[in-house]
Amino acid sequence: MPDRSVPRSLAVRLSWWYAVSSCLLIAIVTGFLYLALLRNFDQQNERYLAEKVAILRSLLEQSGNQAATVKWEVEEELAAHPSIRVLSRVLSGDGIPLYETTGMSADLPAAFFRRQSGVEVRSINGRVYRIRRESVPAKGNPHAFEIQTALDVGYQKDLLTSYQNQLWIALAVGFGIALLVGHRIAHRGIEPVKQMAAAVKGIGSQTLNERIRLVNPPAEVAALSETFNQTLDRLQDAFGRLSQFSSDIAHELRTPVNNIRGELEVALARSRTTIQYQDVIGSALEECQRVSRLIESLLFLARAEHPETAVHREPLHLSIELAKLVLFYEAAAHDRSITLEYDVPEDLCADLDRNLLQRALGNLMENAFRYTPPGGKVTLDAKNNDGRLLLTVTDTGPGIPPAHVERIFDRFYRVDSARSAEQGGTGLGLAIVKSIAQLHGGAVQIDTAEGRGTSITLLFEITKS
Repeated sequence: MPDRSVPRSLAVRLSWWYAVSSCLLIAIVTGFLYLALLRNFDQQNERYLAEKVAILRSLLEQSGNQAATVKWEVEEELAAHPSIRVLSRVLSGDGIPLYETTGMSADLPAAFFRRQSGVEVRSINGRVYRIRRESVPAKGNPHAFEIQTALDVGYQKDLLTSYQNQLWIALAVGFGIALLVGHRIAHRGIEPVKQMAAAVKGIGSQTLNERIRLVNPPAEVAALSETFNQTLDRLQDAFGRLSQFSSDIAHELRTPVNNIRGELEVALARSRTTIQYQDVIGSALEECQRVSRLIESLLFLARAEHPETAVHREPLHLSIELAKLVLFYEAAAHDRSITLEYDVPEDLCADLDRNLLQRALGNLMENAFRYTPPGGKVTLDAKNNDGRLLLTVTDTGPGIPPAHVERIFDRFYRVDSARSAEQGGTGLGLAIVKSIAQLHGGAVQIDTAEGRGTSITLLFEITKS
């Protein structure tokens, strides 16, 4: 079944992403500061214990009687510095306590120091200490003494715990603030998108002339609105062409149908001879053939618009194919007193669809004969221009006015509608030529001017099997 869940709005998504990314950034920064504080505490603790051990070591290694000094350093340190709880113990090589801070055995017995030095342990009374032990050699005895020291780090743990709690509170508050701020920013950021959506929503088939107009939009939204406007331009042009195309089809079909109807109505108005009926039927048949050609041309153009339309390419010798085409039109040229010439290199070959090529060149030849006056000339030539095949049909007709050149390949477009209709043209010949060129991946060009004739060129990439 289709998923009918309502998608979350872009503003909500942006708000969450903004809030999550902001809190992640805050967490990374505060986490880094927390680790830095923790490392700083560890370094300070280790340095303090190392200094304490160094003092006792120095006193024990000095010659002379330093027992009183060592005793004071061990037993009275706690009283001298009550804010820093440091416990010390000096053992003989046999493990017998020689000096010890008052109350140390009840909280941290000597067995606690059998663990690795420089670690934290929890004492009997629940205090957390960082411990350190070190052997002090004497003459002839590498383990004459053992120093055991412990630093109370409970206050640091309490400080770090308080910092963690405050950190979680800050993250929670920061997430809420970031969510609100992100929601506000997201709504303001997508406001141009909402305006554009509202503008697009109001555009229909009858209002394709309207365009999206935003005031100072962001660059991305401006590009999107410009793309929409360009799409609307194309749609408006396509709808206009479709409307004109439908109107042209109706007009083109209406004329022969009315002719057939009129002739049949006249024929049925009274009795007529067999020859008269034959004339009416023959005239109606001509109109039917005209309709048939029109429908065939329309079907070809409709098929040509689909990408899957097949083009059956085969190797063609252009000199042979064009010679056949010229031979076919020689009689028509003679009847019209038109000179027909062609120029094609003998070795010119290309992979093209033979039927489509013949149809395209046939349309161009018929168009050239239609507008070339008696005594004029029609030329067909082909050449290889840097890997591109150029097939050109040139006439010496009146040419095409500049105002009509851009639309000459449009369907049903005629420069002179009355004259084209008299000559049997449907206005689809050049549109078919353009479609055939595009089906081959080529193009069509026109070179014309009033009074000097017209040249229409088919351009194909030369590909050989």
